[in-house]
Amino acid sequence: MIRGMEKFLIDLILSKPFASALLEKVTEIQSVKMIRYLQEIGAYLDVVGVGDDFGAQTGMLISPDLFRNMIKPHLKRYFRLIRENTAAKLHLHSCGGVREILSDLIDIGVEVLNPVQVSARGMDPETLKHEYGDRLSFWGGIDTHHLMPKGTPEEVTEEVRRIVRILGKGGGYVLNPVHNIQPDVPPENVAAMYDAIR
Repeated sequence: MIRGMEKFLIDLILSKPFASALLEKVTEIQSVKMIRYLQEIGAYLDVVGVGDDFGAQTGMLISPDLFRNMIKPHLKRYFRLIRENTAAKLHLHSCGGVREILSDLIDIGVEVLNPVQVSARGMDPETLKHEYGDRLSFWGGIDTHHLMPKGTPEEVTEEVRRIVRILGKGGGYVLNPVHNIQPDVPPENVAAMYDAIR
């Protein structure tokens, strides 16, 4: 937000020293805020949510190598600080196709991935559960791009049950829509999702 998304993505490639300095400062400020927050309520939390988008519908916004070199070191320090100040689970929100960096995210402490954007490239629920289900919990997975606005209530019910069978097998799943339910979603589909959950 300081630079704007497009400028910052360019900075990561063409102005690495500047991008590193900016990331360092943002990490420092966020860390001070998070420590103060966790000192007050860290003992009472079940989940700490951190949000950033590393992916889009077709895959990563930046290359996995650029993520590892420029972003991951700052996240690692920030996540370590969180883990040292609360026993709460670390929940990361990242939209899009982020499968290529899931091992990296797990490595630096992420325990819950949200929103599990199943319509994005590489985010097939069967593969995610098979490859990461013993190290990562999944939160989301009910498609809001196509299914919820355009599907029938019967299709919604069927898909909710399918996703629960896959991501919920053995635990580690919070059933939820991929994103906020938008005004173009028929109320019958919202009801079908909740009825299927019950």
